[in-house]
Amino acid sequence: MLSPKMKKTLSVLFGLFVVALLGIVAWSMNRTRQAENEVAELKARSDQAQMIEVGFVVKPPAGTPENQPLYLSGNAPALGNWEPTQFKQLTKQSDGNYAGTFELQRGREYSFKVTRGTWGTVERGGKGEDIPNHACTAADNQPVQVAVASWLDEGKSQPGRNTLTGAVVLHTKFPSKALGLDRDVIVFLPPKYDENEDQRYPVLYVQDGQNLFNSATAFKEGYEWQLDETAQRLMSSGQVKPAIIVGPYNAGEFRTIEFTPPGLADDAAKAKGDQYAKFLVEELKPFIDSRYRTLTDRANTGVGGGAMGGLIALYTAKAKPETFGFVAVCSPWLRGPDGMKKLDLAGDWMKQTRFYVDMGTKGGGAGYPPFTDHTSASNPQTVQNALADAKELVAAFDSAGLQKGKDYFYEEVAGEYNEPAWQARMEPMLMFLFKGGTPASQPTARAE
Repeated sequence: MLSPKMKKTLSVLFGLFVVALLGIVAWSMNRTRQAENEVAELKARSDQAQMIEVGFVVKPPAGTPENQPLYLSGNAPALGNWEPTQFKQLTKQSDGNYAGTFELQRGREYSFKVTRGTWGTVERGGKGEDIPNHACTAADNQPVQVAVASWLDEGKSQPGRNTLTGAVVLHTKFPSKALGLDRDVIVFLPPKYDENEDQRYPVLYVQDGQNLFNSATAFKEGYEWQLDETAQRLMSSGQVKPAIIVGPYNAGEFRTIEFTPPGLADDAAKAKGDQYAKFLVEELKPFIDSRYRTLTDRANTGVGGGAMGGLIALYTAKAKPETFGFVAVCSPWLRGPDGMKKLDLAGDWMKQTRFYVDMGTKGGGAGYPPFTDHTSASNPQTVQNALADAKELVAAFDSAGLQKGKDYFYEEVAGEYNEPAWQARMEPMLMFLFKGGTPASQPTARAE
């Protein structure tokens, strides 16, 4: 028989065993629940990360050209990553709508817009105003439906209509550390460039490159500047010196920011003119000089643009006077985004520099810069400010000792000023900048 002491000890040990067993059972049950929760969470994550087919249905507005497809552009590879060369085409349906299916991540939110093939044909609001990006969350059996209210170009552009003339080279996605954004760069080469292997050429850098040569990429209703057609004709006939024309594309929604000089915007992050000037001088020009037979000196290097492109061209010439010896601007807008702050251009930097400037008397027309980058083109005060600023620029030329007709050209042209009007200004511009059929010479080795 067990003694009372032993019985007591066994009772205590049994109690401890029961407590331990209950603890093990409780821990096991809790761990099972944790494991089940982890499995459920992993499954939820897996479901969330799963790629699914999401349908998009777009209803076009009245006036959409019958022969033009619609495209999506958004913030994912499946939606083209906002790249103009990667727009995702939709298919026209029997009911007149356009539809497409794209593989997206379940549960993720996406942003997108609808275009007809270029950013110059992007959708707008019911009154032609800019609108926020569409937002959608990818979900099973839930197609995304969008109704387009209007088009930026009112349905008039012809995306895909290639109008390039002469030898034109497109460099896609040229990288810029200064700006942090890649962009396409288009280059017009003078007639017989490949035949005259010992000849070097002056270079003109003109902003908004997608608008210069090709209707397929032009911003305003498919109207290009026809700079290639005009240059090809004048250079082939010997009326102007043969030259290379370089057109860096603008950065779309970041165009105004990049073309705004410092001090013309209250928020410094919205005035990257210094970075843009650095891009032109320290990144793009060295690339062009290494790739093509250029005359690299100041006298043979020019910068130009229209509207805000004219603003950044003039600012860059002032900021980098050692680089640019001539400037060409069409209807330049010389103020910041709010239309209040004005660029101060006066100074000795103008000396030894040649300028071509022309100015429209009615602004850029509805929906087009220079004036609608900032305010309404129909606002008479806005137009008067632009004209007054141009005249002040001419007064600065005079104060710097420049002679009209020799050192600078200025003309006010009646009517609206935009791509269709600028087509007619390319000949006087090129004639002033490059008149004479004999190219300049410069003994310099080509960089490799």
